[in-house]
Amino acid sequence: MISKYIRAFSLVVAFCLLISSVPVYANETSQAQTKVSISDYKDLDGNIVGTKKKEITIGTPVYDDDGTKSVTITEIISYDLDEDFEFKEELQTKTRTTVFSTDTAGNNYINNELVTTSTTTAPPITTMDTGGHWKYTYYNCDSSVQCYLYTGSGVSFDLNTVHNAYKEKYLFKNPTNNGTISDFKLYATEANNAVDDYWDAGGWYLIAIAGIIGAIPFANAIAAIAAGGTAIYEAYQGYSAWKDLNDAMKNAYSLI
Repeated sequence: MISKYIRAFSLVVAFCLLISSVPVYANETSQAQTKVSISDYKDLDGNIVGTKKKEITIGTPVYDDDGTKSVTITEIISYDLDEDFEFKEELQTKTRTTVFSTDTAGNNYINNELVTTSTTTAPPITTMDTGGHWKYTYYNCDSSVQCYLYTGSGVSFDLNTVHNAYKEKYLFKNPTNNGTISDFKLYATEANNAVDDYWDAGGWYLIAIAGIIGAIPFANAIAAIAAGGTAIYEAYQGYSAWKDLNDAMKNAYSLI
């Protein structure tokens, strides 16, 4: 993760040397925009087993009578995976539609829900990582008879705070539990890929805003999306990866 910050910082420095100033926001477009993002998809061992494609359509801004501005983003997520990848059949194409809004008081909303800051602090984790992501959704099935599983139900927008602390369980490897273990591994795989996507998107977001917003790449991403500025596409990719991680964690949490 540190190396990704270094790469992002280096790119920002180089970019800033070329220009004296970069506007954060541009004039609103009168037409919807569609862009495509393709990233590597990794298996449980970190091997690249295909690609994940996100086709993102950013709608035109809409204003309510009270001055609230909304932007609807539709995203089609699909996969191109190796034939022998164990979760190939489970990872199907899906569509996600999200409405980002900001009112005249500066409050930000996702699908009409006010975005607030989490205050729960996650306990330190010292277990060695053997699958998934050590902090968010993790499993250890090295034992010949059982698997250790743990996850939170979700994570804050800056990835610092895990919701509902952690739930953990040991499951014996048997016909009754094997399906649950396999599903948990799928969600752990999704979580780990989402974390990589989040920080990769962060580097591009920093470039798009020329390093103006500061250390946490997506601290103001919701406002940037609703404002429809130059960084909207990069900011949304950060949100999209965060949503992927939260969905994976929620699903894993429901299993145990």
